[in-house]
Amino acid sequence: MSKKRRRRKHCTSRNYDDPAYKEWRKAVAKRDGYKCMWPNCGSKRSLVFHHIKRWADYPNLRFEITNGITLCRKHHDAIWGKEQEYEQMFYKILGLNNKTNRDVIYDIRAELREWQKNQDRSE
Repeated sequence: MSKKRRRRKHCTSRNYDDPAYKEWRKAVAKRDGYKCMWPNCGSKRSLVFHHIKRWADYPNLRFEITNGITLCRKHHDAIWGKEQEYEQMFYKILGLNNKTNRDVIYDIRAELREWQKNQDRSE
């Protein structure tokens, strides 16, 4: 591995130098405009190319561009360990061509508020 990377338990077998993986990351970044896709973020720094359906659990989706989304390190770290809870939100974000940006952001905010209420109830 050419660069020192933080290792997480579920991705220890990932080869960051694999040409297919490099191509996937480039394609996801280009599609997302080289910025974090988290609502109201848009950061272009410290980008991470996140698998919406986990790398370890869905090997057949590892290099599918539709299974990736660009996040900044802050938002990627915030969802780590809770990936499944954010799958639908990420798919909605990637479906921006079907709705106006305002409609999608409104839907996502409503979904986040609902999710937060459910989290508060379960604690």
